[in-house]
Amino acid sequence: MTDAGQAPEEFAQIFAQYANQVGRLPEEKRAHFLHLLDLLLGCYIHEENRGLLLFTEGKNDNESLSLVAINADPQETEELIDNLCVFRKLDFSAETPALN
Repeated sequence: MTDAGQAPEEFAQIFAQYANQVGRLPEEKRAHFLHLLDLLLGCYIHEENRGLLLFTEGKNDNESLSLVAINADPQETEELIDNLCVFRKLDFSAETPALN
């Protein structure tokens, strides 16, 4: 763990590493990324915000899944998963699904 004085420099290095690649994304994808980044940072900055991210890596037999809770304890994580399941059921019955 680093001290707070080093944090801005570390953030700058991480963002600089990917800035060119993100800048080359199509506009729609870049806008989506910036929206996601805003939501993600909000979970770390605001105590009342929580998030749940699902990642896949690889394909077929080599695929692995990671579920990452942000600013959520185990009970809050379960609640987020339950909410996602309810949302998915509602979304399947909608004329215009919201999940993408």
